[in-house]
Amino acid sequence: IKYYRVSGDTMSDSGHTKRSRAWSKMSGSLLFWGKLLFMLMCKFAMSAWMCTERTGAESVLNANPEITCDSEGPWIGMLVTSIFIFALFALGFPLFSAYIIRYAQNVHAADAEEAELLKEDTEVKFGTLYLPFDKDNLYWLVGPVNVKRLLIQFFVLALETDPVAAGVASLIIHILFGIALVIRRPYINVADPDTEDSQVWDDLDVLAIVNSVAPAVLIITGLAANKNNGDAVFVVGILVIVFILMAHIVVFVRLQAKAAEAAKRKDATASRTAKMGAKEAGSGATEACAG
Repeated sequence: IKYYRVSGDTMSDSGHTKRSRAWSKMSGSLLFWGKLLFMLMCKFAMSAWMCTERTGAESVLNANPEITCDSEGPWIGMLVTSIFIFALFALGFPLFSAYIIRYAQNVHAADAEEAELLKEDTEVKFGTLYLPFDKDNLYWLVGPVNVKRLLIQFFVLALETDPVAAGVASLIIHILFGIALVIRRPYINVADPDTEDSQVWDDLDVLAIVNSVAPAVLIITGLAANKNNGDAVFVVGILVIVFILMAHIVVFVRLQAKAAEAAKRKDATASRTAKMGAKEAGSGATEACAG
């Protein structure tokens, strides 16, 4: 989509709109790569912080036991680099995303023709950040979702030598996130987003709960596993995965049906409005002729 200032029947591509296009393209590219690399780079950064003390008071890096965690080896350079990467992605990406969402809110509030074009372009490039959520929870992905992912990744790396503790930490995080989902119900009503009520259980809210409960069940099953119940644990894991897939399919079908129904209602309303307008115009013309 290009931006033009409209004046009469002519369109001029101003320097301002060129800068707007360039900024929009750059922002969209940054967002795409940020989302793609977010967890990978955060894991890479945090792995440089995780050391294990060996006998003889020597600490070695968990990711590479040949590297000692002291000031004489290459670890210091890795640590400084990891801090920079963590700040760039774990802090910079959410802040950039929050700015984009605030920018999108301002675009939605504008009424100018150019702003409407900009609104459509903004939704295409950045809509994954905020469109799935209702107006009271636009920052849900930037805040709670990213924090959950970071915490789980941190505890998995920090407790690499203690899988049970890592599982318990992950279980607690999933439970807390599930409670937050129940309280906030952040996802939008796809069938009728203009009348969204955050207290209503929408299909996407239910699916989010399923996606939070299912990993908790898998973690509990894994913690309870032993050499005597391995087959039962495997069956439970398969059943949970199948349940998640079926839940996604059911929600997808329901959303498609609701979207089609909403489109029909919109078309019917537009048709009635057009007929009423034509009827009023015909009445006005008849009165004018009679006069």
